[in-house]
This record gives sequence, structure tokens and C-alpha cells, in this order.
Amino acid sequence: MTAVCSGAVGLYLPGMALWYCVRDDLNSPTDVVSRLDNGMPTWSWASVEGRCSYLPSPGEIEWQATVSIEETANSAAPAAMRIKAWRRKVLIDEDDAILLDPNDPNTGQEEWGGDLDETYSLFPDCEVPDPEEALFVVPMQRARISETTELWVARCIVVTPSSKDESEFRRVGVVLIRYSNKKDDPFNFSHPGGSGNNYYEIK
Repeated sequence: MTAVCSGAVGLYLPGMALWYCVRDDLNSPTDVVSRLDNGMPTWSWASVEGRCSYLPSPGEIEWQATVSIEETANSAAPAAMRIKAWRRKVLIDEDDAILLDPNDPNTGQEEWGGDLDETYSLFPDCEVPDPEEALFVVPMQRARISETTELWVARCIVVTPSSKDESEFRRVGVVLIRYSNKKDDPFNFSHPGGSGNNYYEIK
């Protein structure tokens, strides 16, 4: 693969990946967005029909993932978004909300003080993913919402594996994960065995 968008331009890619489909009612069967069969990669808003917008800026961006766009040897194949970032396995509850998977081995990090019962609103690209599907959240940006309070947000894409070795994924939505203390950041893996900064390809 060859990087076709990185360097200075690549600094904008994490924010550009944080789009969502604008819908009036996520639960309405007549207000469902479809994935287009147009050869565009799932990380691009051009792969879905209807209106799209970007998540609003939450404040000062304190960290963001390393992202590049890679072209493939097969010119007919969609370009891959290559991301270097942490990830967490998540579940979909009965209200179609996201929660961290308690069986994820990374949940056991010793100094993490977050709440496993906390749920987060999912903005699906199309239909809500099947609860049986393997799902992960990959943080694209972390920001401090207020300079006067310890309130943080991780702006994440939601992905599902498209390869058996979990090196390639397809995007299914976005989610905002808020926490009130930096030590509660669920993606700050420092313990042995954590998934750490791995590379993933979204196609």
C-alpha cells in the first residue's frame, strides 16, 4: 500500500472521519439510511445516502489518532483508512446504546476508574448493528470540554471486523464517550497486555 494522504494533511483526517448521518428519528423504519453500492469505503460519508454532518467540536483537542489514507494495489478496491489508536470492545444494549464489554481483557486495567454500567448513544451509519456482531470503538480525538472542570470526551468511530485476524474493519457508526476524570479514559492503556497503539485498516 502507498500513503496518498498523510503528513500535514493527515492532521485533519481524524476530524474528517467523525461524520454522522442526519436523521429525524433513528427508530423510524422510514428514516433509515442505506449504504450505497458505489465502491466508496465505509469510512467515507460518500458511502451512504442522505444528509451527513460532522460532530461538533467539543473544545480543545488534546490528542488524536494517527491516520493516513492508503491506496491499494487493486485500483478497483476502496482506499483504506489506516489508523494507529487504541480500541475497546463494546456491546449493544436493549436500547441500542453502546457500553463497554466487561469480558474485554482490556477492561481489567488496574488504574481505570470508569463505570462499566455507563451507556453511550450510538449514531449508526445505517441500521443499528446486530447485537451478536463483534463491535469495537476506536478513538479518533480526545478533548477537554471545559478548562474549569475535569470533563473529557473521546470522539470515536464504531467498527466491526471484516477479516478473521481483526486487521481490517468496516465502519458502522460514531459515538461520544464522556468521562469526568482523565484517569478514567478507557483508551489510556498502560498496563501489560493492553492492546496499546495498534494499526487498523477501515475499508
